[in-house]
Amino acid sequence: MLCTIHVLDDHVANQIAAGEVVERPSSVVKELVENALDAGATRVQLIIEDGGKSLIRIVDNGCGMNPQDALLSLKRHATSKVKCATDLQTIATLGFRGEALPSIRSVARFQLRTRTHDAVEGIQISADGDQEPVREPIGCSAGTDISVRDLFFNVPARRKFLRRDSTEIQRISELINQMALGWPGVHFSLQHNGRKVSDYPSDSGLKDRIRAVLGKKVCQQLIPVKMQLGEHKVAGYAGTPSFNRPNNRGLFTFINGRFIRDRVLQHAVTQAYGPLLERGRYPVCVLYLNLPYDALDVNVHPAKSEVRFVNSGSIHSLMERAIKLSLADAPNVLSIDSDEAVAGKLNLDQLPSFPVGGNTEPEPTAHGFAPHNKPPADAEQFEFLSQLAHRYWVCKKGDSLCLINQHALGQQIHLNELRKQWAQGAIVSQRLLFPARVTLPGTLAAVADSHNEECRKLGFELEHFGGDDWVLSTLPQVLAESGRDGSEALMTLLKQGARELNSNNPGTLLASMACHAAWQQGDDVSVHDAEMALARLETCHSTSNCTHSQTVMTIISAEEIEAWMERT
Repeated sequence: MLCTIHVLDDHVANQIAAGEVVERPSSVVKELVENALDAGATRVQLIIEDGGKSLIRIVDNGCGMNPQDALLSLKRHATSKVKCATDLQTIATLGFRGEALPSIRSVARFQLRTRTHDAVEGIQISADGDQEPVREPIGCSAGTDISVRDLFFNVPARRKFLRRDSTEIQRISELINQMALGWPGVHFSLQHNGRKVSDYPSDSGLKDRIRAVLGKKVCQQLIPVKMQLGEHKVAGYAGTPSFNRPNNRGLFTFINGRFIRDRVLQHAVTQAYGPLLERGRYPVCVLYLNLPYDALDVNVHPAKSEVRFVNSGSIHSLMERAIKLSLADAPNVLSIDSDEAVAGKLNLDQLPSFPVGGNTEPEPTAHGFAPHNKPPADAEQFEFLSQLAHRYWVCKKGDSLCLINQHALGQQIHLNELRKQWAQGAIVSQRLLFPARVTLPGTLAAVADSHNEECRKLGFELEHFGGDDWVLSTLPQVLAESGRDGSEALMTLLKQGARELNSNNPGTLLASMACHAAWQQGDDVSVHDAEMALARLETCHSTSNCTHSQTVMTIISAEEIEAWMERT
């Protein structure tokens, strides 16, 4: 049989695209609400009838469209959000493909009303399936009003797969709840068959929005989470371990305002809780990631329901560490049943770069390195190239090559931080999620007993348990975040004896703690952690030698290299 190739007409092509984009009424709602948010809407009203089968109407107060753009928006791949292929690498909007409106229009009775805020009159465009659009001027409010009636009226095979009205409206309601959590500054309202389903005013903070969507009981069980690693930020709330569910439907994760169900993020969350949750149980979390747009690819799935990270390892590490640190502080906030308890020690409602807000104070990061202010644009910065033999880093600075001892560098950075903390009165400590039992022989027990307050100032909180057993409740923060065995550092401290513990300048003890917290020879160091450490290098008082007289860094100039290569 002879097969001939031909080009599909626009209507058939749109119906094929609709099969990917428009799966059910909630798919239509998702695409249209995302368009409203991209248009800068602060109010989005949804009017639904018969689970979305008879009517889906979405009214927003966004920027609206002029008549020319309104007509163009019904053509495939017509979009204001992407102009060239390179724009796909830094997508900052929820939508970008230009397929939603033509796909929806092709399988429904479609009407669009829109007006820009500076126009006197708007435009109405009506089209039933593949019919030619009818346009006419109309008086209407600024923004966009889209009605989608009789979904799949011309594709009966698709319509018969729709579920009961109650099921379809439940899907829409869940979607709006997700949108409302991701955009607390937007007023969302949902009405079904004349009955109000949900109404979330915009004049509320994040904790108020969580309470409105998830309920007061959930809100009272949440612990604030916040951490920043360079340009990667995570903020939000994590539920207490005792407040869990048999499925992951209580896990809400957002990336730059986009609700995402991602395996990397879900694994990071479950890893953070670890043994605190029984197998098969999941926490309730509302977490927001703010990433540079080029750190992820959102052009993965037609429905934009998946993303791909450029460096999934660093994202996983950031999310896991942020939650772990918050859970470690949980006893400090769980006893307070109030708005302040939900907000905790973090004001998450004022971070301007997040859709959700929060303050911008840096939080401790991997190995205790907090983000460092960027140097001036004309300053030469260290550029990490590779790790050599799990001991040294090969870096570049200007035209010079740098070899760095990872243990010595880590020790110098930690020692610098510990000295600052000591000068302010005490070493910053972190409470252990599970207090550790340590065995102290008689001589060390005597030192711990007589110098308990000095140990506490150094970050070690000890309590006699009985016999040779003691309970260690806190560690210096730099040690806790490094993942090292804190009891070993404690033994070293106690062996120094009373003389050092009585000193107002316990330099040897601080150096010992810094040594324990630093990377050891043989440790595998991620590129992200190395870059964060190099950003802190300039803050060290000295980078020539560590406390064990190991060389921290050797710099080889271009001239030296040329001499070696016999070019001089």
